[in-house]
Amino acid sequence: MKKEFKEYLNEINLSESLIEHIEKQYECLSSLTAVTEFDDIFISEYSDKEGIRQYFSLWTFTEFALHKIAIGPNSKGDKIVITNLKDRVSEFGISDYNFDLINEDESSKLVIAFSLNANITGRYGLTATSRNCKKLLSIVKKYFIPNIK
Repeated sequence: MKKEFKEYLNEINLSESLIEHIEKQYECLSSLTAVTEFDDIFISEYSDKEGIRQYFSLWTFTEFALHKIAIGPNSKGDKIVITNLKDRVSEFGISDYNFDLINEDESSKLVIAFSLNANITGRYGLTATSRNCKKLLSIVKKYFIPNIK
């Protein structure tokens, strides 16, 4: 795993045990997809009613593909998703709460929902809170907007 990915995991205040688990899941995706290094990663998470962050999935990105693997007991949907992303985003929506797409605070939340124009049914989503909002926004700009078809 790239040094910058480990720094990102530390920046969003993950526990050491969760980071170790994510590193194992990262290696699982890497071996499954035969990708030696991904270009970006993202942890989808949210804060529950008690303010405790719940972690769902690790998303990895390359120029042409996205990969998702469940990382927590609260993960919903497919355990692993691997799909071509290049020119296949049919739509996406952004919902933000206490985040003006520039400045975030501890109560900020950003939700991205998207669909792919393929034989894949359903919508997918990525969720971020607090410091993770800017990371999600950068993922949208780099991988989703350029691939709208």
